[in-house]
Amino acid sequence: MPPGEDASLPIWLPPLGTISRDEVYVPAGWFLSGGDPQAEAALPLNEVWLDAFIIQRFPVTNRDFIVFLDDLVAAGREDEALEFAPRERAGPSGTTGPLIYGRDENGRFMLPLDADGDQWEPDWPVLKVSFTSARAYAKWLAAREGLPWRLPSELEWEKAARGVDGRWFPWGDYLDPTFCCMQDSHAPGRRLPSSVSAYPLDESPYGVRGMAGNARDWCLDPFSEEGPFVDEDGQVAPVWDGDWDNIEQRRVVRGGAWWQRADQARAANRLGVRAFLRDVGISFRLIRSISVAYSAGTRGGSARRPAGGSGRSGTRGSG
Repeated sequence: MPPGEDASLPIWLPPLGTISRDEVYVPAGWFLSGGDPQAEAALPLNEVWLDAFIIQRFPVTNRDFIVFLDDLVAAGREDEALEFAPRERAGPSGTTGPLIYGRDENGRFMLPLDADGDQWEPDWPVLKVSFTSARAYAKWLAAREGLPWRLPSELEWEKAARGVDGRWFPWGDYLDPTFCCMQDSHAPGRRLPSSVSAYPLDESPYGVRGMAGNARDWCLDPFSEEGPFVDEDGQVAPVWDGDWDNIEQRRVVRGGAWWQRADQARAANRLGVRAFLRDVGISFRLIRSISVAYSAGTRGGSARRPAGGSGRSGTRGSG
């Protein structure tokens, strides 16, 4: 039942045809967050309520991101396109490294060999993009589609990855190197990312793909050891910190990556990365909130506590 309600309510489902096959609906409900002693910076075990949302099944790909950059150029915003494009890691904060994408004779972005001689593929997750680049793409897609796309909060990401039962990985509690794209998944030789549609077992209970391997995801939250805050009813407040343009601010990054160890694939893992950094293992995916009307009921007070604060166990229902 929702926070403050005294009876269970039906789970609302989006009408047929209102979401695409590359979008996944995550119903409102309680889920178990944190509680994994082997995960890096994991939150304490807690039961948290999240409202419904729709999340992209796959991370944003190079193909998707090139459409965004080319649209900026066509709109006379080439300086922004060059700022947001994937780049090699630079030196001091605020400086930019060399472009990874190339340009054709008409100024459109393309995928040449990179500095290591590797061919970036259109269906790889877009990599080496900053938090600022990810937010710019979300703003562009929201305007293009007329839908409220944004980066996920870290607890929205965790629920989409784990479901409600506190499992260690999206598929369950056991990891085999063939399940997701990580350090031990590759044959001898040079490791590389994979297509977002590869590794079909890297799938959450909701059908979200690639949350244990291939590429980590930027999240909206500023990173803190204690994690997000929720009110006394167990509901998470929206992420807002008034400091979106602070490139030194550490933002939460979730998930595993193609070059990382098995322990980094655990769904409760948390990492804080400065917003200006561009990493070969960090990409992003977007979500949009869904408004669901519940029957009238009394909700509790507005006091706030850390998401890891109660240590309750057991789920309150599906969702």
